[in-house]
Amino acid sequence: MEQGRRNGSGKSANTLLDVQPWQIQRPSRLTSHCRGPSRNRTFCRPLNSHFGPHENTAPTMSDFDTRKKELLQPLLFEAGAGLMDCQGFEFGVALLLFHLARLGAAGLDPTKVSLILENQDKKTAGQLIVLLKKHVMVSEGIETALEEALAARNTLIHRVLIDHIEQVAQAETRASLVLEIRALRIKVQKAKKLLHPFVVAFGEALDGIEQRRIEQEVRQALS
Repeated sequence: MEQGRRNGSGKSANTLLDVQPWQIQRPSRLTSHCRGPSRNRTFCRPLNSHFGPHENTAPTMSDFDTRKKELLQPLLFEAGAGLMDCQGFEFGVALLLFHLARLGAAGLDPTKVSLILENQDKKTAGQLIVLLKKHVMVSEGIETALEEALAARNTLIHRVLIDHIEQVAQAETRASLVLEIRALRIKVQKAKKLLHPFVVAFGEALDGIEQRRIEQEVRQALS
């Protein structure tokens, strides 16, 4: 990888659909609606009195839900692992851009790139890859890997489960879907591994961070 030539958010409000019945709390001034001759005694009863003895507690998992969880665990684990792969890949590209900015890559401002790392300046994976190819020259192999990883990432994040929902019901088709997710993960992991040596080398040169030692400690902690 060589340095290239110099180039001239809000959250939705909660609704009643976001909570379960047992989570709804009685307004502190509910009794203010119960004054006067037309007082509705049924409405004015405490909310808990409207429920049976076991209806105001969180429901326990049924046998069906327990069995469903067991059957879907391999599939959902693979999908979750794919999500983690994608997030690691995207953060790796952003971190590489940050290192390159601090090394003086033309057109990259370390302060601005740091906002991407902190998720204050939101960029999609595609936008990060465009930035990388704009400011550095990448080999043909890395460019191809990045393109394949981006396509796989988009499928894993947005489509892979919902597009194959009919495969979830049967054991054989679930197993096939697990293999498909693994194949997509491999593409994301390949691109991440190709970029990783540059991230490590630049991090050690700039910050003195011994990435290999950190990774070894993580492996020991998880073993």
